[in-house]
Amino acid sequence: MENLFESNCFKTQRNLIDRLRSIGLDKYIELPQIAVMGDTSSGKSSGIEFPSSDTLTTRCPTQIVLSEADEFSGTVCLVRFGSGISSHLTHLTNRTEITTEIARLTQVIRDEGQTISDDAIVVEVRRPEYPNLTLTDLPGIIRTVQDNEDPAMIPRVRQLVDRYLVQKRTVILAVVPANVDFHNYEILQAAEKVDPKGERTIAIITKPDAIDPGAEQSVLDLLMNKKKALRLGYHAVRCRSKQHHDDKMTIPEGLQMEHDFFHNHKVWKSVAPSYVGCERLTEKLVKVLRNIITESLPIVLKEIMDKLLKCQDSLDQLGSVMNTAQSRRLFYSRFVSAALQLMKDALQGDYADLFFCDIHERRCDNRAKAIIRKHDTKFQQEVESTLFQEKYVAPVKFKIGDWVETIENGQARICRVEAVEDKHIKCNGIIHPKGHCHAIKELDLTNLKKQIVDNRGDELSIFPSYKLFCSLMREYVQKWDAPMKSLLASYAHVCQDVFHRILRHCGNEKFSRLNEHSAMVLDQCLKTVRTETNRVIAESLHAEYRPFTMNPALYENLMKLRNEPLKRALEGLTAKGSRDVNLDAVYAILAINGFGTQTDDHREALELHVALKAYLEVAKKRVVDKFPMLLQEHFVCKLLDTLQNQFASISDEQLEALLRESKATQNYRHQLDSELESLKAAEKEISLMYCSGSNT
Repeated sequence: MENLFESNCFKTQRNLIDRLRSIGLDKYIELPQIAVMGDTSSGKSSGIEFPSSDTLTTRCPTQIVLSEADEFSGTVCLVRFGSGISSHLTHLTNRTEITTEIARLTQVIRDEGQTISDDAIVVEVRRPEYPNLTLTDLPGIIRTVQDNEDPAMIPRVRQLVDRYLVQKRTVILAVVPANVDFHNYEILQAAEKVDPKGERTIAIITKPDAIDPGAEQSVLDLLMNKKKALRLGYHAVRCRSKQHHDDKMTIPEGLQMEHDFFHNHKVWKSVAPSYVGCERLTEKLVKVLRNIITESLPIVLKEIMDKLLKCQDSLDQLGSVMNTAQSRRLFYSRFVSAALQLMKDALQGDYADLFFCDIHERRCDNRAKAIIRKHDTKFQQEVESTLFQEKYVAPVKFKIGDWVETIENGQARICRVEAVEDKHIKCNGIIHPKGHCHAIKELDLTNLKKQIVDNRGDELSIFPSYKLFCSLMREYVQKWDAPMKSLLASYAHVCQDVFHRILRHCGNEKFSRLNEHSAMVLDQCLKTVRTETNRVIAESLHAEYRPFTMNPALYENLMKLRNEPLKRALEGLTAKGSRDVNLDAVYAILAINGFGTQTDDHREALELHVALKAYLEVAKKRVVDKFPMLLQEHFVCKLLDTLQNQFASISDEQLEALLRESKATQNYRHQLDSELESLKAAEKEISLMYCSGSNT
């Protein structure tokens, strides 16, 4: 009862594997099988006694499915590789028709222009005496061709054989003729490369009757697994020869002839029956097939489920085929919305999205606003570093009566020189080293006086010239042109880099044309907006040529610049903790600061000098705020608006062209669809098997 259960279980499993192969699953998942391989002259097609012909040349894999049944029935068809689509189905009335049908389907393949094909001829035969066995007979390995044959057959056959050889769940049934030296067995050499331990190779020795007398021992050593060890071992059979086919010898007659040979030959009769004969080989192969199916089936079923999920996931990533204007517009709108939102977030400092995280892993920083702020700070530093040009001069030598600055008790004091010696100066009765005395510097206004004279207009000398003021101020303003252009370039560079990464992040690799178009639109918008912004900041910079401010800081700066030097000088007249002041020193300080001693041209130049310096400080503070704000309004905001408008203006015709899948993607989708179809069909076959088993 147990053997019957095992037999029925194996029959069900084998039928499942055959069904999975018939639907083309073997293109995606290795299925357990026995593949017959060998040279064209090795007698491999007769290794299992089956109707054959000496004139029939195998052009493709021939799958032979034998099953036990109460009466004869059978079919022959051509199954396309990969798709599992069968065609040219013929029902058999007797087994003598098999050879004719194989020849007919072989001719179909040749008529299609295929010298060697991956398509398979599937022969299913059921008879009472047949075992439950499936074999795949491959075209024989060839080394040369006839004059009327295509030389490409040689590598094509080897390519086909190699496809089966490398499959880990394929038992290699290597057919070798006994009358060929062991070292010349090409199929065993090929099998050893993919199965070095000989775990899935079984060798069939054919043509034992062709061995030269006395040379049998070498073949027997091979048969006994002494020369080249194989886990599944070796087996010897004697097949019908060409003459036997010509004489119309039947299969039963051929089996009897084989039996008589191994039982009566003086050498072969000593070999155990389990090593020889087609009948024992059939039993052995059934057992081998049962083992490989039993071991592999659970793994195959798991791989089917895993690949099904993976294939579906790959198709989900590709998305649906967009073959309508509405579907394309919807996809495009989602893409644009996602990209624009990330662009806005990047420029508004909203970095919650994962796109802005993992800076070190991404090796790039997408936080555009933070980067721009650093450039704003650099611009601020460059503008504020603009120094007002002024020059102070002091007497080269000291003389009696000069006013100098000395250090007394750690505090700066101003006093008159009373005596001058080589290394010392006497002030207020105190002798100081010359190195401790400093002449009081005076502002050199020579150049400014000259410019006032050269640009004199109708204005009175008591009023600073506004035109000259503007002209002199322009020299400082022009120094800000380069930092402003550099700041705009930095804004553009940051936006270009981050936005391109956003487009790649939101885009889909399969729509390369859309990605290229979006990048082109971005670059065009950047160029347009940058050009316009450059014009705006140029106009704004030009406006700075005409000084203007309502900022009270101007007057504060002006009064500070006027009074601060005098205040510091007066404070330096008194000793620490004392309020005693030398009146002459006070007069000296007042004279140095222009009280009662300055000429009109000096006073006029000094007033213009102070006004320029005071206004420059106000202008710098305005500019460091003004231009980043201009760039925010005229570049950043304008760029986002322009991008949105340009992206929205795309036509349905353009979208159709941009969202047309590339040939590579179309092929990939087709491959996935075919694979998914095959996997789903396999899943259905598995369900049917379990349902059938539960009903039984």
